[in-house]
Amino acid sequence: MNDEEHPYRVVYSEAIRADIRRIVALLAQKGFSKPDLAACLHRLDSQLREIPEEFGEDHFHLRKAGLVVGYCFVEPIGFEYGIHEQEGIVFIQRVASSPPV
Repeated sequence: MNDEEHPYRVVYSEAIRADIRRIVALLAQKGFSKPDLAACLHRLDSQLREIPEEFGEDHFHLRKAGLVVGYCFVEPIGFEYGIHEQEGIVFIQRVASSPPV
């Protein structure tokens, strides 16, 4: 585990960061407020830092890699992620939105 304040570290690749920026911009064009979108992203990130195994839905296990792959959603943004419990790391694998953009 990383530290007592945040048990997990959430890792975003540059490609995922770019996807988040693109999705937020498109959702803002569709009428979602930027403060609401920022709050959504903050909640996703903070929940994955604190309780990734309880937040969202497990989808499948990659036993040899030691990963649990899951999905979480806070309207209007969702993440697909992998949890490496032994290392205390959450990897964001995909970003999506509802409505799709």
